[in-house]
Amino acid sequence: MQISAISSANSFGRGYGISDEDAQRIALSAALEKADKRRSKTKLAYASIPVIAGLTAAALTRGKMGTVITEANERLIKRMPPVSEFLGRTVEGKAAKVSEGLKSAGNWLGLMGTAVVGGLGLKAIADKSDGYRNFRVNHPALTFLGDMALFTAAIIALPMGGRKLYSKLSPEFKAGVAKNVGNVAERINKLETPKFVKNGIDAVAKYIPESIKGIPNLIAEHTPAAIKDFGKGILRYAPEITLFTTFFSSLSEPSRIKSDFAKEYNNIKNA
Repeated sequence: MQISAISSANSFGRGYGISDEDAQRIALSAALEKADKRRSKTKLAYASIPVIAGLTAAALTRGKMGTVITEANERLIKRMPPVSEFLGRTVEGKAAKVSEGLKSAGNWLGLMGTAVVGGLGLKAIADKSDGYRNFRVNHPALTFLGDMALFTAAIIALPMGGRKLYSKLSPEFKAGVAKNVGNVAERINKLETPKFVKNGIDAVAKYIPESIKGIPNLIAEHTPAAIKDFGKGILRYAPEITLFTTFFSSLSEPSRIKSDFAKEYNNIKNA
């Protein structure tokens, strides 16, 4: 008798005693909770784009091939240190990689910031104007084109304004900035791999057979140039790939909420 009562209570809790209205409310709450988690991941993906841009730009920054004359008057072709221009100062070596990374990250940060500020501004206008809000709802194609035109104008105007503002700064101030950049670059170029990392690498290398050590170089030598270029292209356009993947994934969010709601509702009613 006691076992039968417990079984009935569990059945009621799983959905047999739940009204259709309650089942829908519970299912909707669960679907929206999943949507909130996806929305958090989407925001994180957007926020990571400047970081990805900076890291990929730094990784892909390499010096040009050049000819070096040795003390024995021999000509050697070798890769020269990378060079970059940063705030009026030319830097090279590790500092050049950092410079290109910072510039790329800054550009993407500006783009993302412009999009966010523009979106918030348009939302504020739509909240105060029923006519504008209705126009956006009833004419999505025109709205999209208008938003893109506004965004394009902003990303063109902002850098031009920044350069014009920088050009008006005093020569003394620019010289001070360039000097500080040079000092920081020197410190970056003097940075070395920590000894404990080098010691760890050397310790591991002792136990790696010589035949295995040559495998990476062997693979690199026999990898077709097209595949190498493809890999570099993927890395070079990693920020754009992340942006468009995240954007198009977010477009399917309404249908995913409906799908989650239907699954949760069926689970509750069929429990």
